[in-house]
Amino acid sequence: MRLLADENLDAIIVEWLRKEGHDVVWIAESNPGLQDIEIVSSAKSSERILITRDKDFGTLSIYEGFPISGVVLLRIRARTQQIRLDALRRLWPEIEQFAKYHFLTISNNRVRSRRLDERWFI
Repeated sequence: MRLLADENLDAIIVEWLRKEGHDVVWIAESNPGLQDIEIVSSAKSSERILITRDKDFGTLSIYEGFPISGVVLLRIRARTQQIRLDALRRLWPEIEQFAKYHFLTISNNRVRSRRLDERWFI
């Protein structure tokens, strides 16, 4: 899967995704400080699914209509990065299945999915 990892994503998660064979561009490495609108634009133009912990991307992609290939919003409550990663690993098969053209909200034990407006896929 081609992913654009937001700057706020844990390094341990980015490393795990890469080890699993995903093509991950991490904003913390490539372009720190990038504004949200620029992140959405970059994700869309590079056909990458955005993975983030920032709820603002729901507003941009769903309510304001900025085009994007998909968003994975991590809302996993955990005391450590390792616990957050363990929860993500458990849910990853479902995330992979539905991430494209969806806004996924990932909690500790559940994946909620909302299909993005099809006009944005062009």
